[in-house]
Amino acid sequence: MLSIRSGIVSDVALLRTLIQEFATFERLPVAITEEQLRQDGFGAQPKFRILIAECDGQVAGYALFFDCYSSFQGRGIFLEDLFVRPSLRGCGFRKFWHS
Repeated sequence: MLSIRSGIVSDVALLRTLIQEFATFERLPVAITEEQLRQDGFGAQPKFRILIAECDGQVAGYALFFDCYSSFQGRGIFLEDLFVRPSLRGCGFRKFWHS
C-alpha cells in the first residue's frame, strides 16, 4: 500500500538519512546536521515542510518544499527535493507526485 504523510520532528534522523542517500545518488556532499534540520524544519518559524512516502510500511522517499511568493498569483510553493529510494521505485508514487 502506498501512503504519503507529513513529516514530524521525530522524523529528523530519518530525513537526514534520506538526504544523505539522495546526495550519494547525485554525487554531492552533505553538510546539514540533524540539529539544523530540527531547528529549520520544526522550530518556531519553519523554513520548509516535508512529506514522507511509504510503500508497504517501508520508507520510500521524501519531498522537501517551502512557501514562496508569486507576484502574479500571490502564493506558491517551491519543491526543492523529490527522492524515492532506488529499491522502491516503481511502487506507483508517480501518481501522487504528479497530482
